[in-house]
Amino acid sequence: MQALSRETLVALAMENPANRALLALLPTLELPQGMLTAGCLFQTVWNLQSGRPPQWGIKDYDVI
Repeated sequence: MQALSRETLVALAMENPANRALLALLPTLELPQGMLTAGCLFQTVWNLQSGRPPQWGIKDYDVI
């Protein structure tokens, strides 16, 4: 498998509706350095690369 560009990685992660919703909500929380992290991003990309739906198997979404 070839390495993904930053743009491709972000585009794939945004195919998960929950990721999109959380990223739209984060600025309204006024957290100076709030970020969506970890498994929900990795798992979405992995799911899409392996032919699964974007949200498959994701149990939680981490914001730090």
